[in-house]
Formats: sequence, structure tokens, C-alpha cells
Amino acid sequence: GMLGGVPTVLLHLYNGIVLGAFAAIFFRDPLPLAFLAWILPHGIPELTAITLCAAAGLCLGGAVAVPGRQGRRRALRDAVNPALLLFAGSLPLFALAALAESFVRESTLGTAARLGIAAVFAAGLAAALLAVRRFSRRVPVDAAWLGELIAPVRAGSPGSGSAPRP
Repeated sequence: GMLGGVPTVLLHLYNGIVLGAFAAIFFRDPLPLAFLAWILPHGIPELTAITLCAAAGLCLGGAVAVPGRQGRRRALRDAVNPALLLFAGSLPLFALAALAESFVRESTLGTAARLGIAAVFAAGLAAALLAVRRFSRRVPVDAAWLGELIAPVRAGSPGSGSAPRP
């Protein structure tokens, strides 16, 4: 958060480049199912967890980089709860990814079984995300902060760079 989210974006980009490079190598094979069966069972929960952690970091980074009129301390205080929720949501996904990497990725299971496990993980993740979306729509959202953030700056107000008009 202290560097405005820049390292978060760079690390996420780097992770995507490395994964894309591996995919480019393995997708030269006419049937890349072996690669998909190797990467997807642990990749689905792990990459989702990493993305949730990146989003948490960006919540904090946004509070530092663009605190609005409320100031950095207040913006960080307001950003902590959503960031912690995102981080907490990543923990079971990291645990699931660790189990998949330990017991599925290097196992003697066939390609179809590994892809089946990946499909179950993807379906479970989709169901969980839909449930969170449905729940979040029931909770009222306070968007008053947005009006404060984009409210026009009056001449002579602190930070406007101009003197008050006579």
C-alpha cells in the first residue's frame, strides 16, 4: 500500500507473463491437455487467491495514492476492512491450491481425472463468487464518498492553487 499499488500491479503482470510463456511453450503441442491437467487443478484456486490479494493491495495502494479530501489516514482506515475481507477470502483458496499441488499435480491420476478436479474447482469457485455477488447486492452500498472525491474544487479552497475571488 505504501507505494501506491505499483509493486502489486508489476508482480501481477510478471506472474501473467511467466504463465503466458509456459502456456506458449506447451500449447505448441497439438493436444495441450497434459499441460492443462497439470496447471489447472492448482492454478484455478491459486491464481484466484493471488488476484484477491492483489485487489486487497490495490485497495490500500489506492488509499495511499488517491486519498481524496479525507486524507491518507482516514482513507487507509476505510480501505482496511475491504482489503482484509479480500485477503480472508484468499486463505481457503491458497489452502485448496496447496492441497491440489501436493496431491493432484504430481500424482499418477490421469489427464481426465485432473481435468475433472479442475472443473469441480472452477464450478465451486463460480458458485462462491455468484453467492458473494448475490449477498453484496443485498447489503446497501454507501457511495457518498464518490461525490466527495469528484466534487469540484472551489477557488480559494485548500489545494486549489488559486486565491479566493474578491
